[in-house]
Amino acid sequence: MDLKQLYNFARCNSRTFKVFFNVDKRDIGKEKNEMRDEKDLDFNRVQVLVWKLLAVSYFPRVDHNLNVKNWMQFLRKRMKHIKGNGYDFKLDIPSFVNSNMDEEIIENCEWVYKCPLSYFNLSGDEIDVKFCNVCEKHVYLVDSLESFRERVGRGNCVAFTSKLYLYDEPLMGECVADIDYDTIPFDIQEN
Repeated sequence: MDLKQLYNFARCNSRTFKVFFNVDKRDIGKEKNEMRDEKDLDFNRVQVLVWKLLAVSYFPRVDHNLNVKNWMQFLRKRMKHIKGNGYDFKLDIPSFVNSNMDEEIIENCEWVYKCPLSYFNLSGDEIDVKFCNVCEKHVYLVDSLESFRERVGRGNCVAFTSKLYLYDEPLMGECVADIDYDTIPFDIQEN
C-alpha cells in the first residue's frame, strides 16, 4: 500500500469495515473481551499450577491460602531479596541454648548400635561409666577428642557428647573403624 491508500483506509468508518471485511465494530469488541478472558483464565491457571507450587516448594512456610495475584512476581521478589541480603541469615538463637556447646561430628568413625538403649537407661551409679546388660560391657561417657581416642584405643564402648550439661542423649555405640586420628581435620574444644 502506498501512503494515499493507507490514509484513505485510516479514514474508514464502521460501515466501510462492514462492507469490505464483513466485520462489525461491536464484534471486534466482543472478540477482544473473549480473548482477554481466555488470557486471564490461562494466566490464573499458570499462576496456580506452576508458580504457586514453585513458591510453596521453595518457601515451605508460605501459607497455601495466601491471597497472591501474581505468584511469579512474589517468587521473583523473594529470590531477589534473598540474593540481595545474602544466603546466611542470622537466625535468632533461643536464650536457653549455649552456642559454644554445639555437638561436633567425629569423622571416619562407624558407630555400631548393638543395643537399642539410651545412655541414661543403662545401669550404674556414676555419670561417666554405665553398664550395658545387653552386650555386657561398660559404656564410658566422653566429652573430648582426647578421651575419645583413649577409650576407643582400649576397645571400650563410648557415649560421646561435647556438651557440658547433658540435655540431649549422647551418641552411643562401639567404634569399629580404624581411625587415623591425625587425619581428623578439627579438634573439639574443651568445655
